[in-house]
Amino acid sequence: MASLYEQVTFDEVHRQVLHLIPTEPVRVLDIGAGTGRDAAALSARGHTVVAVEPSEEFRTIGRQAHPGHNIRWVDDRLPELSTVARQHQPFKLVMLTAVWMFLHEEERHRAMSRIHGLLEDGGRLGMVTRIGPVPTERGMYPVSAAETVSLAADRSLSLIHASTQTDSLGRADVIWSNLFFEKPAVPTSHEAG
Repeated sequence: MASLYEQVTFDEVHRQVLHLIPTEPVRVLDIGAGTGRDAAALSARGHTVVAVEPSEEFRTIGRQAHPGHNIRWVDDRLPELSTVARQHQPFKLVMLTAVWMFLHEEERHRAMSRIHGLLEDGGRLGMVTRIGPVPTERGMYPVSAAETVSLAADRSLSLIHASTQTDSLGRADVIWSNLFFEKPAVPTSHEAG
């Protein structure tokens, strides 16, 4: 799994949404960071990254594979993200790459609420979700872009990008959905008047 994950670059996976990732340094939460490919790429772009990964093995691989990056590894998991939530530090960008399908429907509802609470006003949520046959041996659940967009909209997250792309590993029956959402910015008192 680790070698497959690192085989495909951040720029390949996120090629359709690179323009939506902040260019100025911001706080980023990479949920389900795996071996740290995305966290390292975001750190290399100047961002401060909190990499959430429940697998100790992946966290260890990530630390070894990507030393010298501004990444803080955290043992936490969706839907609660209780360790991250206790920090009370919002993020300008939250990324979930190939994670959402590991949550069943009720967990996805709770997870979207938690993510909304972790986003700064004006912050963005980027998601890459798997669409295709669900391999039951991997503990995945079917997800759809429509359901995900609805969950986000229920929490006032506006869809700003939706696209699909073929599987980078060549699986003909798998496509990936790229979704980007934005939390409304709250106007300051002088903007509101």
